[in-house]
Amino acid sequence: MWKDVTINKYYELHTITKMVKDPVELNIRLLACYKGVDYKAIERLTVRQLTKELQAIAFLKELPSETKLQTTFRLRGNIYKAIILTEQLTSGQFIDFASIGKDEKPEDTIYHIHELLGAMCMKRKWITKLPFLTYEYEGWEKTAAVFHDHMTMDIAYPFYLFFCNVLKNLQQPMVDYSLKIANKEIEKMKKLIKESV
Repeated sequence: MWKDVTINKYYELHTITKMVKDPVELNIRLLACYKGVDYKAIERLTVRQLTKELQAIAFLKELPSETKLQTTFRLRGNIYKAIILTEQLTSGQFIDFASIGKDEKPEDTIYHIHELLGAMCMKRKWITKLPFLTYEYEGWEKTAAVFHDHMTMDIAYPFYLFFCNVLKNLQQPMVDYSLKIANKEIEKMKKLIKESV
């Protein structure tokens, strides 16, 4: 079940599927990885045992079907809130989100789920004054490490689908913003040149 597969485990499984082409070896390696045992331990199973074990991981052949985003979720005793609308991100989140994996090939974006999620999520904090609860962005690194090791793919995969759409549409606003900043700097330079003459 995808609710039992962490992002880290998914990265391992995904890498195996990319590297191993022989179907028998692929099944044995996937099973060994999923169960966290040595390849040789799987080779020692009887055909009947192997068949039963492979049926238990048959779900790995299809990605999670649930695509509903959980905008708030609990993980390791903390509650996180995903900020999914670009205009609600802090500028720090926006910069971090836009820069994560930007030099990667599109097919490798999958290996950055935990980092992208870390950049778009805020952790709930208790404070001593009203409203007593707040969500704060603390940078993506620590949050991404927690997500990498403990978030399961039933929560993470819908976000990956969302990221693919956001990243595709994020490039033009970044270019527009960069041009706007560049034009402001050019105007400043023109003004300085005029004043110095």
